[in-house]
Amino acid sequence: IIEMSIVLGSFCWFGFWFLLFTRLLPPVAIAELKEVLPTPTRPMAAVGTGGHGGDQ
Repeated sequence: IIEMSIVLGSFCWFGFWFLLFTRLLPPVAIAELKEVLPTPTRPMAAVGTGGHGGDQ
């Protein structure tokens, strides 16, 4: 019975924090976010330039 209460308590603890964060930080749809964000002013770098040591 102790193990079941620990499992139930951990689920409740997770649910508490999940509900708290979804209340404070509501999810935003990507489509809605793209409407609000400004378009980039400079073009993106070409693929394959820069990186982590692949140019050597």
